[in-house]
Amino acid sequence: MQMKTASKVFIIISICVSSFFLFLFFIVGIASCGTDEAGGMFASCLLLFLFLSPTIIVGIIALYKLNKAKTKKELTVIAIITLIFCNLISGILMLCLKDEDLNPSLKSNEPTAETNAVLNEEISRIKKEMNELGITSLDEYKGYVAFAKENKAQIEEKRKKEQAEFEEFIKFRDQK
Repeated sequence: MQMKTASKVFIIISICVSSFFLFLFFIVGIASCGTDEAGGMFASCLLLFLFLSPTIIVGIIALYKLNKAKTKKELTVIAIITLIFCNLISGILMLCLKDEDLNPSLKSNEPTAETNAVLNEEISRIKKEMNELGITSLDEYKGYVAFAKENKAQIEEKRKKEQAEFEEFIKFRDQK
């Protein structure tokens, strides 16, 4: 995540510096229109515009791609173009990015705040249930849960059997 941020910072710095010089030479070009050297100054301003415009355009596209990309492959081409036309450092950083930097959800080792909250609630519920049942160890609780599941299955089986007998009784009664 830090390399992604650093890359964005260097791109933004390049865009700002290029925009400043572009604006400065635009003003100088306009100011020199009434002088004898207007043709030469205009040509140099136009040349500077042609060199600085790609920096700004590529920088804006690179920032957009950095925000939208989920994998490193999506950034390879724009990283090389950024390396050449915009900023050497940000281009190298973009090439060195990992998929985990672009997609934080791939980092499964770090639980989120939501996950922690859910786990804490579940732990509290289990502790409360253990206290109510007088269970003192986790092994006792596991045994209780297994017993409850087993009994639930037996109860469900008994209920289905009774339901089937009741339906059979209703059919028998309706036949008479």
